[in-house]
Amino acid sequence: MKSNKENTQTILESNFVQKNRNLAQSNTKILKNEKKEQIKTLSFYIDIEKIRSYNVKEIELIWKACHSQNDHSLCGLIPSQKFEIMEKNAKKYNMFILPINHAQGIEMHFLQWFFVNDFTKYILITSLLEYKAKGEFARPHTFISYYTDLSSDKNIVLMKGELEKNRGITMNDLRIIIFQIEIFFSATEGNQKKPTQIRTSKEI
Repeated sequence: MKSNKENTQTILESNFVQKNRNLAQSNTKILKNEKKEQIKTLSFYIDIEKIRSYNVKEIELIWKACHSQNDHSLCGLIPSQKFEIMEKNAKKYNMFILPINHAQGIEMHFLQWFFVNDFTKYILITSLLEYKAKGEFARPHTFISYYTDLSSDKNIVLMKGELEKNRGITMNDLRIIIFQIEIFFSATEGNQKKPTQIRTSKEI
């Protein structure tokens, strides 16, 4: 049974999600998908059938090695059960306003989910200020992709986050964004599980 504190937290999270859903849906323009031509399926990076013969730890090392030359990307693994909840919530709230704390104050970012096929999902993120100013012509600063190809047999989802250069977003910002997305979209778990460990591809 949840404590009063936990129940209060759940209510606050639910109210926050609903408020942001209403805010996002009040915009009639949808963030322009300028990255569509850059969408890559998992098979672009690795031989999916071959990698099934490896264990989860080995897959993690291989996945990070694939991106070791990219200084503007982060990659990691997410448990399939957690991502199923994230995806369910994402389909309900595919547009979301994400607050990020900085020393200068809170900065708001607009994110939008896209579901390419059964195995490839991604998020485009732009600053809320730019989105308000430019609408569908706003340029995303961050691109996050999720691959569920190994979900059924390995119980993992592969994740890759990538920054656009010279957009004022740091690698630490990207870590925070990925962490917050996981927290908000898996909120029904009560945030009791350890958050996904996110590292730069240089940290393998």
